[in-house]
Amino acid sequence: KASSAMVWQFPFWAVVLAIGSLRVRCILVDGGSSQARCEVPELGAGVAHTCLSKGVGESCWTYCQDGYVYIAERYICSRSAVGRPVLLPERRAIICEAVAAEAAAETSAAERRSSGGSAPGLLRRAQSTCSSPTTGDEYWDTCDGIEDGKTCTQMCSLGYESSTSSQHAVYSCSGGSLSLFSGETLDCQAKYCNDATLTYDATTENAAACYSMKTAETAVVTCNSGYLGTPTTCECQPIGAVLVGDIQCEPTTTTSSTTTTTTTTTTTS
Repeated sequence: KASSAMVWQFPFWAVVLAIGSLRVRCILVDGGSSQARCEVPELGAGVAHTCLSKGVGESCWTYCQDGYVYIAERYICSRSAVGRPVLLPERRAIICEAVAAEAAAETSAAERRSSGGSAPGLLRRAQSTCSSPTTGDEYWDTCDGIEDGKTCTQMCSLGYESSTSSQHAVYSCSGGSLSLFSGETLDCQAKYCNDATLTYDATTENAAACYSMKTAETAVVTCNSGYLGTPTTCECQPIGAVLVGDIQCEPTTTTSSTTTTTTTTTTTS
């Protein structure tokens, strides 16, 4: 009877272990897929975003719709502890706050005046619009083309940070011109890349110039002494990683020649 019980127990545990191992393999295959995309979670009232169909490692922005105000927040498609793609805020989750009723009433009154006192249902929007406060790849904003009475947000692009205490600024559009509504005027500067992300073959490749680089900076990678190959470049990516181009360094071959001198001695008797 004891041997019979063992016969039944062995298949039971074997099935449990087999199911468990299959479950783990399914998670790894799904999470490791290069085609994995992040689903956009519920972000709350008044939030707009550019996060659809983002792959692992890609970033996107969330910002507030008309009638709401708050700083924009960057989100990054990352992998969870079990390897699944998940959309996470780089700093903190965005929370859009509704514009105060007083501010909304003031905007409505301004529109009524510009329309010549028409009924609310026939109000005309002001035709003037505002442009981005600062141009350049180091800045990101939602200000270009906004209409009078609207607010917009500006912050530094991925890979940049402001030297000011505030990392965002909210502007309001009035008469076709932007004015600072809250925060500080940004001064976005490139951030240093993480040198720990720099990978190369130190035996054959010379990538000394790739250290201490800032966003968008590039440097030349060459072959070490004793190796030959076409130089390539490294670049500091906005995500903070250093990317090194492909390079093939082959050992140099040296040819040595040996000269042998033969001396013949003749003796005459």
